[in-house]
Amino acid sequence: MHILWYEAEFICRYFLEYVNRSDGFLNVKRMEPVGDFRRLCEVVDQLEFLVVCDRSDRLFELLRRCPAVAKPISQTAETLFVRLVQSIPSRAEFHVLVPETATPPFHGLNVAFHTVAESDFGTALWKRTGSAEHLRQVEKRLKPIPAGFSEEGDFFRSLGLPWIPPELREGRREVDWAVADSLPNLITLEDLKGDLHTHTNRTDGVDDAKNMVLQAQRNGLEYITLTDHSKRVSQCNGMNEKQLLAQWQQFDTIQAAINEETEKAGLKPIQLIKGIEVDILESGEMDLADEVLAQAEWVVASLHFGYSQSKNRITRRILNAIENPNVCVIAHPTGRFLPGYPPLDADWDQVFTAAAQYGCFLELNSHPKRLDLNDLDCIRAKELGIKIVISSDAHSKEALSVTRYGIHQARRAGLQTDDVANTQSWSDVKKICRKK
Repeated sequence: MHILWYEAEFICRYFLEYVNRSDGFLNVKRMEPVGDFRRLCEVVDQLEFLVVCDRSDRLFELLRRCPAVAKPISQTAETLFVRLVQSIPSRAEFHVLVPETATPPFHGLNVAFHTVAESDFGTALWKRTGSAEHLRQVEKRLKPIPAGFSEEGDFFRSLGLPWIPPELREGRREVDWAVADSLPNLITLEDLKGDLHTHTNRTDGVDDAKNMVLQAQRNGLEYITLTDHSKRVSQCNGMNEKQLLAQWQQFDTIQAAINEETEKAGLKPIQLIKGIEVDILESGEMDLADEVLAQAEWVVASLHFGYSQSKNRITRRILNAIENPNVCVIAHPTGRFLPGYPPLDADWDQVFTAAAQYGCFLELNSHPKRLDLNDLDCIRAKELGIKIVISSDAHSKEALSVTRYGIHQARRAGLQTDDVANTQSWSDVKKICRKK
């Protein structure tokens, strides 16, 4: 059974709250999710918790009675495995922000609860977090593995290593980095200064332009680009050239009104950038005329149609956009959807090589059902010197906050602030963007 990370987050919060509210007699000292979830994997195979408590038998009894548990699978003195129900008990008491109107079910997921002595919690936390390849590399290089540490940081220090962030523990380069004391200073959500791919109710969004900008300001951003769809996306009221130019004129009015309100309230200013998400047509041409795209401050190019075309045709369409000097970034580049819709069949070596050659940015789309690029593609982009843009692709003001999922993916790839274009001010983004 596979579920997405944001769905697993809901289940984690549910069980943490359930145990916390029922802890009058258990004396639960620590309870943390481990495994795939702690490593921020985009897809979680099994949810696991590590628990320190006085009475594991009473904890397991409480969990077996939980409304979310369909049945216990197995139990030892230290571990309880259960299978969850498919549907959600009343979630009124559990407030978890999820994108749009998604309501994550429990999916019949398997969940494991492991108990451990508090004196061994740190060592067990490392081991239960994984991944298997990370554990193998550490054990091969640094045997014997010590026990008896209550804190994970102390465990790493006993090995002569700095603490390795869980999201890096995939057995790639993190052990070498730690040995050399050169772990990357990973990007954080607070590093993002702007959002460069969002939508309004002019096309398929929920909220109007002003409310999107005001929400971005409340979220602490310095700038936001509203990038509604071009005319090819006709079912979403995509815009032609004349309509786009009219929208940009409206943006000037909105910016002036927000500037006035901001000054009166003593708030940090925010800049509204004139943008567009232009479709890459099945023919390979841009959906809007170049002379209009040249007037945009920011152009996002993407594919929404023609996914069944040949590998060569899809590759050529993406390359045409990369080679177009008006295009700043390719959005959700591989076109995948999680958990089961695969990437487009394209020559990705050509695509990445061209993006590096032409200075075209690639998007890390933060919607948790996209997370496109994936972590390995982000690593490849970094190695080629391609700047990543972490965008929300928000279709509502609430969904502006999904950039935290993009940050998860970026951290798994080892990205730092210098690797991501929108960690910079808008004036600095313009300096590094090829579109002038």
